[in-house]
Parts: sequence; C-alpha cells; structure tokens
Amino acid sequence: MTPIWLLPGLVMGLALALSTGYWQLLGFSALNALTAVIASRFAKRGGTEQTAVELVGERVYFAGRRLPRWLPLWTKAQKLAVLRFLDERNLGPLRQQLLSVYGSARNELILGLDVGAKGPVMLDWQTQPHSLIIGPTGSGKSALLSRILAELAKLQKEDPVLRIWFFDYKFGETIRANSSQLVAAKVAGSDNPAALQRAWGSLLDQLDREETSRRPRHILIIEELAEALADRDFAQTLGQLAAQGRSRGLRIIATNQSSSGIPRNLLVNFGNRLLLDGSDAAERMLLVSPKTMQRGMADISDSGTRYDGIFTAEYLNRGITFKFLPVWSD
Repeated sequence: MTPIWLLPGLVMGLALALSTGYWQLLGFSALNALTAVIASRFAKRGGTEQTAVELVGERVYFAGRRLPRWLPLWTKAQKLAVLRFLDERNLGPLRQQLLSVYGSARNELILGLDVGAKGPVMLDWQTQPHSLIIGPTGSGKSALLSRILAELAKLQKEDPVLRIWFFDYKFGETIRANSSQLVAAKVAGSDNPAALQRAWGSLLDQLDREETSRRPRHILIIEELAEALADRDFAQTLGQLAAQGRSRGLRIIATNQSSSGIPRNLLVNFGNRLLLDGSDAAERMLLVSPKTMQRGMADISDSGTRYDGIFTAEYLNRGITFKFLPVWSD
C-alpha cells in the first residue's frame, strides 16, 4: 500500500504525462515513489530504539523490525548485533552465511588500518591469523604499531570480550609512547622482567582455561620479536601458540628489524606481512610470494611517488603499497 505522502508526487507525474504526452514522467514518479518506500522501510530508527535480536523461523528481527533477506541492506550495527546473538546461541549455519557476506566485520575477521592514500590495509585474521611488521631502524615500525594500537583500542570498546596483550621488548618505550591507547590492555616491558614473566603466565593460563574458539579473543603484540626469542623456552612456547592460535582465539602481531633470527616454523605462521621502506631485496625474496613480487613491489619507490611500505599475504593477488598517515595516535 502506497503511503499517503507519496500520492501528490504520483498525481503530479500523471498530470504532466497527460498534458505533455511524455509518459516517461509517470514512470519516473513511480520509480521515485518506490525508492522512497524502500528507503523508509529500511531506515534506521532514532536513539530510543532497542537493539534486541530475535530469530523467528528463518527470519531475523532487529529491534522488533524484520530484517531484509538481502544481507547487504543490513547496517553495521544490525550485523554486529546478530553475529553476537548467533555466537551466544551457537547457531552456526546462519552465522556462516552472514560471515560469507560480511567478511569485513572488523571484530570477527579483519582489522582495517587506514594507513594511507592508497586505501586501507586489511589484516585478515581468519585466512592468516598472525601478522609480522619488518623494517630497519627509522623505517616507522613504532609509528605503524601506534596506529594499530589505536585501532585495537576502538575494537575493544565495541567488543569488551577482546583482550589486548602488549609485550614491549624495547624496554617499555612503545608502551610509554602509547599509554592513552593501552588503558584497558595488559602490558609489560623488558625493563621489568618479573612483570613480563607474570604477564606471560597470565596469558597462557587464560588460554588454557578457555574453550576452543576461532573468534579473535586475545590479541598478542610483541615489539622487537628477536629480543623475545632470545629466551629459548619462550621461543618454543611462542611457536606452539602461533601454530594453534587461530583455534584458540589468539592473534599475534609482531615487529622486528628483519626476518633474521626468526625460526622458519614460526615465520611461516606470520601470513600477513608488512615490509616497510628500507627492507632489503633479500627480505622481499624471503617474505613476499612470487605473484605479489610481480605486482606491487615495483611501486614501493617508483619515479612518481615514494611509498612507506608494502602489505603482502598469500591470499592477495598483489602487494598493497601504502603511505603513513601524518598522525598515528593521540
């Protein structure tokens, strides 16, 4: 049934069509009316709207309103609310359908980093759960990490279940530089070895007690990975965590000056790789797949624009070059 407020437009379109003989005008009026009906049907309500999710048969209701069958019409708030609802009730099939359409749900699969003019870098935590940032001194590793910490702080506000663990082997320098982004995180630096040991024990204890989950629940960040790997027992534990992390809800982000000193069994699990400007040719040959090497690597410092780094992963068709944003954190 056409809303009464659309009738004047239809009547005017009919009158113009009769008087001019251009019946296309009536068609345009009808098309505008149809667009208005669709927009009003799926428009967001005001701030008093409840966000409860209900499942009736195969249809999903959000705030008392039936959601459309065509998933791209759902808003981000609706999508996230439904995903949480399905997670709590272990309703798998519909959840898988949603995730197949909304693979970019940040708190479920992907961390998006708006790193520069060439578009965002997306760390796909399901296809490749762990990320490695490689670059020599002065290349911007700490600046990029500051940006990641700011994005993770936003994610944690949206999803309180998410835990951030930051282990700084630069004697706590990066922790102090990003204190405002790490308020809700568990942090420890190599300037306090006892606190660092306690934090590691707390993380391992939580992972042992929690049920298996592919949903990211713990984000482990290691600044200066080579320094951490100097401890043989820690290196062995980290290798096990990297291999099992996806099924245990753990995602790892690590920085290092080069790939030297990183065991191969650990390196192969860092599928998301960000190579910063200054990384030598040997690093690129080791860390970048041949198909990415062919497309994208030449752009990192071409004759027109100099880029700060390149993001590469096996599931990409090419490398993604990027420039740093001027301001990385508050």
